[in-house]
Amino acid sequence: MTLTTLETTIREQESFLAEAKGELRRLMNELKAFRAALDAGNAADTSQQVKQINSLCTLVTTCIQTENRLDRCKEERDGPVSAEPAFDLDAARASLGCKLDHLRACCSAGEFPE
Repeated sequence: MTLTTLETTIREQESFLAEAKGELRRLMNELKAFRAALDAGNAADTSQQVKQINSLCTLVTTCIQTENRLDRCKEERDGPVSAEPAFDLDAARASLGCKLDHLRACCSAGEFPE
């Protein structure tokens, strides 16, 4: 039995995604060449091109699924990202303002609270 760590899974998913994107670029270039041939009226074998288009659609779906799995793995590793800011500047400013006001009031009265 092989124990797969989360980091190993992430590396494998990233590697697969990079390969899939390379293949996607290759198929897109072939599709562009086919489209240019169609526009020029020189398309010879459309059945082969239909197979490539179907392959392209499948590959796009696989890329999306892999990216989603990769995002889930990274979220599991890093934990959910909070939408709230880590440090509330307004609250800190208000708190410091109150403390400074208190110090000013004490200093002008000439006595310090305990």
